[in-house]
Amino acid sequence: GSALSAAHVLGLAALQVELHYCRHACPPVQLTGSSAAALPASECLSDALICSTRSHMAFCLRFGSTPQTRRRDSALIRGVGCVMCEALVFLCRFCVAVLSYGLCRANARSEELHNFIPERLYKKAQYVTARLVPETRAHLSDEGESDPSGDGADLTGTVEDSAVALWRNAQIRSLKTRPHYQVRSEPRGSADGRVLKTLSFSEWLSSELRVQRSRDALTDAERQEYEQWACEQHYLPMSRRDGGCEGDVRRACALIIAAVLERHAASRTGGSSLEHTDGCLPDLLSLLQ
Repeated sequence: GSALSAAHVLGLAALQVELHYCRHACPPVQLTGSSAAALPASECLSDALICSTRSHMAFCLRFGSTPQTRRRDSALIRGVGCVMCEALVFLCRFCVAVLSYGLCRANARSEELHNFIPERLYKKAQYVTARLVPETRAHLSDEGESDPSGDGADLTGTVEDSAVALWRNAQIRSLKTRPHYQVRSEPRGSADGRVLKTLSFSEWLSSELRVQRSRDALTDAERQEYEQWACEQHYLPMSRRDGGCEGDVRRACALIIAAVLERHAASRTGGSSLEHTDGCLPDLLSLLQ
């Protein structure tokens, strides 16, 4: 993957988008050893983009990895305080490329955007861009102004500029209201039987608990700042219908405890003991206190 150029990144993003566009004409994929239902190929590829450590992102480590893109991303790499965090930066670039290419294809064909963007990648993009690019957080919280006229992000700019441009786009943000981009709440979720419009607090907790601190792209201080924003400013005031806590601190604490217990049970049955000592559990417990 070290020889991949920016054109390769866009090519892989185009493949992801086109696979999703043709998903009804292709047989679903059942992964070996998985009990999950068969999924379209584009959703399986989205699931393969794991955000827990740098090494887990080996498949997409070098997306956009040319001297030119390294120079463009150097400010972001310094900003997240880790020399080896390029993996997460390139994962972010891949998500940005998929969303931007899908947006351009939808506008060119005058079709609905949801035909081109895999649901799982959309949620992964919400998670990774909010984690790496603080400027996107207001737009993900629907607090920032939208840009209905933008056709897509400028992939020649920095990761920050491209990600912010995407989440300012009204079409990209409107996907959160589409039924296929919503998930049913779980028994301990925000509202039984309802659908959630965005990455829910429970989903976010599950993703964050998978992150290994020693291999995170963020420094301890940056991670704590990000997690505090997510818990206190994003999910606490968010309505229950959208997957948040609607201002109920006790509910937020209950969801954190439930996520910790579920993660502990999963690690006992098939996980690594490293997760008990190197995960983000201490950070979340400090917020719980």
